[in-house]
Amino acid sequence: RNKQAVFNICFAYTSTEETVHAVDMLQRAQHAGWVTPGDVTPELLVRCLRTKGCPPVDLLIRTSGETRLSDFLVWQASHAHLAFVDKLWPDFTFVDFLRCVLDYSRHAPALQLLRRCSDPGPQQSTK
Repeated sequence: RNKQAVFNICFAYTSTEETVHAVDMLQRAQHAGWVTPGDVTPELLVRCLRTKGCPPVDLLIRTSGETRLSDFLVWQASHAHLAFVDKLWPDFTFVDFLRCVLDYSRHAPALQLLRRCSDPGPQQSTK
């Protein structure tokens, strides 16, 4: 298992499309008799998302100055630290990144506690 950091960049992605895709997978599995409606849980839905196998999102950085997720990793970012930076992506520097990481590190203990206390957390997948 990867013990290092994971860095994901998503292009041409919407959380709505991803959720529809996951629900479609679950409907097909139900139609084929592989699952029943009672089998559908948050954990099973997580396993149908495009990010299956990825660790939970700890830090989500939104550039451009917008303070919204814009249909981006809505499910996966439920217990993430959100950093909103008033710069466009091409102007985002390593120093900006370090600022976001330092800000995250101040909030990480509370976010980890929140993730542990959620029952069940949306990123807690079963394998």
